[in-house]
Amino acid sequence: MSISCIFWSYQRPVDKQHVFKVWFPYYIIILTALCLAFIVKFDSLLAIYYFSSVYLIALLIWRSELKPSIKKHENFAVEPNHPKLP
Repeated sequence: MSISCIFWSYQRPVDKQHVFKVWFPYYIIILTALCLAFIVKFDSLLAIYYFSSVYLIALLIWRSELKPSIKKHENFAVEPNHPKLP
């Protein structure tokens, strides 16, 4: 399950917080169920490591999508705060 599919599914641009509030609960429930089902099915240490890392990476991607982007201003000039002298 890709997180970007959820954001791309909207026809109009929406706020990321809105997408989080609407879709994250469903996404995390399904992801939890799938990861636990595969861990139980394969019952090996490799499966535990793999699906645990998939789960944690998905959470980190959601977190990074919701973080406000910090844009660096290039050639940023500060205007003087005093009135112009004659």
